[in-house]
Amino acid sequence: MNFFNIKKVFFIAAIFLISDLKINSQDASGFLPDEIFLRTMTQSHCKYFDFTIVDGRIYAKKPSEKKWRLFLKTGLPYSKMNTTGLDEFPIPERVAEISADGDSLYVFDNNGILYTTFLDRSAPESPFVWKRAFGFPKGENGFLKQDEFTKNKRAWSMGCRRKDVLYHTDIYGNEHHYGTMGLETIYFLTEDGLHIRFTDSGLPADFSRQIQVPLNGRFISESLSASADTIFLIGAKGTMYTRLVDFDTMGCDPMWFQYTYDKLEQKKKGKNYFSNYSPWALPAEEWLEQPKIQIEGKGRLSKIISIAQNGQGNGARILRVAGTDKDGNTGFYEKSIFDSEWKFVEKEIYLEESDFLDSTKNELGEEAEFSYTGNLIISDSTKENFKCSLKGVSLMSEDKCIFEISDGEQTFSCTLFPLEKWTYPKRKNPGFDGTPRNYFITAEFDESKLENYSGEFKKIIDEIFKNKNHNLFAFTGEGTKEYFEIGINTKRPKLLKKPFSSKSVKYIFMMTREGIEEIPKISEFALPLLKDFKNENLLLEQGRTYSIQERSLIQSKINENIKYRELLNSDLEQFEELKKTARHTRWGYSALDFITTITFLNKINFPKIKQLSTYGADLLATNFSSFEELVQYRNFVYRRVIELIDLRIENYEKLIQDFDNNEIYSTLNPNLRNSFSEYFDEVSLPRKMKMELSKNNIAIEQFNDVSYLPAYYLKTKNGTVVTIVLKNSAKKILEFLNDKKNFEASPLVLNAEFISEEISEIDLKENKAFKRISNKKGTIEWNGKTLKILSGKKILFEGTL
Repeated sequence: MNFFNIKKVFFIAAIFLISDLKINSQDASGFLPDEIFLRTMTQSHCKYFDFTIVDGRIYAKKPSEKKWRLFLKTGLPYSKMNTTGLDEFPIPERVAEISADGDSLYVFDNNGILYTTFLDRSAPESPFVWKRAFGFPKGENGFLKQDEFTKNKRAWSMGCRRKDVLYHTDIYGNEHHYGTMGLETIYFLTEDGLHIRFTDSGLPADFSRQIQVPLNGRFISESLSASADTIFLIGAKGTMYTRLVDFDTMGCDPMWFQYTYDKLEQKKKGKNYFSNYSPWALPAEEWLEQPKIQIEGKGRLSKIISIAQNGQGNGARILRVAGTDKDGNTGFYEKSIFDSEWKFVEKEIYLEESDFLDSTKNELGEEAEFSYTGNLIISDSTKENFKCSLKGVSLMSEDKCIFEISDGEQTFSCTLFPLEKWTYPKRKNPGFDGTPRNYFITAEFDESKLENYSGEFKKIIDEIFKNKNHNLFAFTGEGTKEYFEIGINTKRPKLLKKPFSSKSVKYIFMMTREGIEEIPKISEFALPLLKDFKNENLLLEQGRTYSIQERSLIQSKINENIKYRELLNSDLEQFEELKKTARHTRWGYSALDFITTITFLNKINFPKIKQLSTYGADLLATNFSSFEELVQYRNFVYRRVIELIDLRIENYEKLIQDFDNNEIYSTLNPNLRNSFSEYFDEVSLPRKMKMELSKNNIAIEQFNDVSYLPAYYLKTKNGTVVTIVLKNSAKKILEFLNDKKNFEASPLVLNAEFISEEISEIDLKENKAFKRISNKKGTIEWNGKTLKILSGKKILFEGTL
């Protein structure tokens, strides 16, 4: 047998062996190969090790070795309970996904929980010690688990930016050393290919932060790979983009790094440790479209792509795209990130038909940015003739949008750069789920053109924007799909003592999307537990007659309602504890700010005291305020929802009581309802009403989501706003309906409490009922035609249909 035939026999034998092993495309380099060529979700490599997953366990070898071994002897993450203490966790059943880069290894188990370990002694913590704890702040649930936004991802990858890559270069060519810690960032490409969610160990353990994909959020990616925080994407037609971006380089971490939007020449090079302290240029680099791979003959490209760091600086990245050449040979197309041409490297790569790109698919999704219009508010008063707009808002963690304001004759426009603030609480999908994304904002415009304006318009524009071009984070903002609000100064108002009221900063641009007039204060997204309030597992049919054969069904509904009530109470208790932590953290930074100010430490940059004292207080005040508001919302809403649940349980239990009294059948109270709005409608409480005879033109209106909160807003033309929250209203109305009372003979009387931050001096003079209103007990009287609201014994409002 000659050499050719021997080689052929071994090749055929290898095919049968591989077939028996059922290699899938994520094992693109093969079963326990001599070298891992491509970083996938089951095979990865870095400077220190090659890794692969075999039947749920991690095998590893050094690049110079041939023999594969179970990583750290077990192939599974485990905690050294006798030494770690703070991070003890049960050994997972299986490892499902893996990513290695730099000196770090990140793996997810079969339940989607993340475990990490370092691979070199130069890393920030001891190497070869598994950790489950992830994110900041640490806590009982301080670990990362894939959620509804990431578990069906198209791809994910981890990038480590530390000593091996050493430095990064900003958009003006200035190099910045990684510092002492560096970071690892995890990037997820979502199921639709249109979103990149990311997190790192210094952020809360969630996937709430997002990076906008190329083409203003419209590029559909088939796959993603990352290394040294450079992301590599590929679309169905083979279009490719790369970008170096993480929470720090995009400018979101001013507590620890200096940033600038000006082009400043930096003298220190990236190998110099102190270059880390020089200002990082913003905005972060944009997406770079990579040269197309020229395909000939039998050549095809796949969605199996890989990027790997191979030296120092931004240019030290190797890109690989698995596929076939013009003759149909397998391998990968390869080039350095800034090279202009690709070359094909023939290798034994295992690809399935579904791995190849389908060029008939679209690479462009629908419009992904939002526009808003609104008004300028000065000291709580709306300037009706000053209209403003905001266009091109992505609601991602970094943004770039166009702002305009006009008085009808003159127009000022500028570019705004919003950057997401570091936030303390875990979140789901801020900006898109009813909760806002909070931003620092910097403006860019031609300062000299301010001289072209005149009159009141010039005075206001000067006061807001003069000397603010590239003035770092001179503005703050928050936004959702429904609204975007921009505050003109970075000093926050006093923390809210009560919800549904606030003191505005002097200037505010308040804008909403077209067709949206009111912004709901409460939603099932802001308070996600509310979505279960009307779950069919909790509900019986109103007015239906039940028999003793259905006793178990009724009891199960009672039990589910009791569990739900306990869940609401437990959630309240947890947030109260978190709020205490947030308060203590905030005080800690306030003390630091005070100490650094009186000792002049805030004037120096080493070791980053100035950044911490400049932005730390604002960030932590934002977080404390967020917690304060979240806890207040929960208290207000949950207590009222629990009121409805208690009524539900009480009436369901009456059915069981009838059965205990030997009744064969029992009818559920036909007047029982499942929301405050339903109760209000049953007695025809007006949704809106005006007090026509009042000098100050008082109007009331039901709260915009009265299903969960029984409340009215009272407003006057002088700017007074009072929230009127009804107490025990569901129970009172149910009793009224059960007794079949007549409105004229016995009006409905409901107790109320008042919430108000400020009362207009004019309103106080005209109606003494406004005096100290928040400290008074109130009532609402309704006789079917006339609604009367009393603050104490004084009439606050009286209107007739």
